[in-house]
Amino acid sequence: MKPHSVSNSILIFFRWLTVCGIAAAPSFVLGLMLDGDAAEAIAGMVCGVLCFVFAYTLLEHTKMIRKWLTRKTVRRTARIGYGTRIGISVIFPIGFYLDMIVGIFSVPVSGRILALFGRENIIRSPDDVGDFLSHFVMTVVQGAFLNIVLLGYMLIVFLIVRSVMNRSSNLEARKSPLPG
Repeated sequence: MKPHSVSNSILIFFRWLTVCGIAAAPSFVLGLMLDGDAAEAIAGMVCGVLCFVFAYTLLEHTKMIRKWLTRKTVRRTARIGYGTRIGISVIFPIGFYLDMIVGIFSVPVSGRILALFGRENIIRSPDDVGDFLSHFVMTVVQGAFLNIVLLGYMLIVFLIVRSVMNRSSNLEARKSPLPG
């Protein structure tokens, strides 16, 4: 399997920038509602999202992922999974509720991670605007949790896609005349 060309790598990067940007929109809006337009908060969230863009871009360049994506069931599962995530993100209020629920679980985990760096908890009150590091950590933790949820959903989708594709190939085999 030959490596991606530079132009293909750029397209992959922009595809993941689009997917991650749209998927992060509800959380970004919620973060802005809590912290207003604090530049440090915005920078922390943007850098957190960019970590996922770069991670997905690099993952897609690995031989294992490229090999998996040659399988029709995996490609179809990925399209359905990420398409659903984008759809949920743009449908108000579904994207907000999903991100808010995952965000609630992310806050204590983020607080513990920040405590490892000697930092206090994330945000104590609506008037307490967090800094770059707290928003970066919160974005990465919440994004990781959302990706776990997405992978669980995609596993279910994969099982359905595989079942449907196996059934349709069995039907096609029955329709074709027997050899000999």
